[in-house]
Amino acid sequence: MAGADFAAGAGVAPRKLVLAPHGHYIGWHPDAMPRADARDALGLREGDLVFLFFGWLRRNKGLLELLSAFSHFDDETARLVVAGAPEDAALADAALGFAARD
Repeated sequence: MAGADFAAGAGVAPRKLVLAPHGHYIGWHPDAMPRADARDALGLREGDLVFLFFGWLRRNKGLLELLSAFSHFDDETARLVVAGAPEDAALADAALGFAARD
């Protein structure tokens, strides 16, 4: 377990660790499009390093901080895909502003 290894390296006692299962959406959304077609539809090249921010776009999830940090990421192959519904128009405008500048 990678988390336990990290915690042990940080000096956390194993007795203080609890494994909490995380839900997933495997099988929930159909996987009907081949990877190459999906990348093509999103304008992503095969060699691109793709990061995904997925879900309800809310300020408390750190979206604007992520966009700010990503704009300083110096890798020509890096791409950030933001997919989800924004909590309000102001957040959507701010996110689109980052996208336009990067």
